[in-house]
Amino acid sequence: MKGKPMVDFAKPQWVSIKKINPAPYNPRKPLHPDSTAGRQLRASVEEFGVAQLPVWNKQTGNLVAGHQRLSILMAQGVTKVLVSVVDL
Repeated sequence: MKGKPMVDFAKPQWVSIKKINPAPYNPRKPLHPDSTAGRQLRASVEEFGVAQLPVWNKQTGNLVAGHQRLSILMAQGVTKVLVSVVDL
């Protein structure tokens, strides 16, 4: 493969939540932080941290994966998120 790799998961990057757009094609329904699933995910994040980083496309600004994790982090008042960056 020539040139720069399209995906570089080895170097996570901190990104302002303001730069992250939920992908319009995301098939999952938004997670409400006070729902049962929201409370369970929040408890998991509080106990273990974010075990799998959200994936963010720096060309489009869209979130590729991790919409529900991001919603929990936003509800906690987080302003920057450690993400794996793709350049697609």
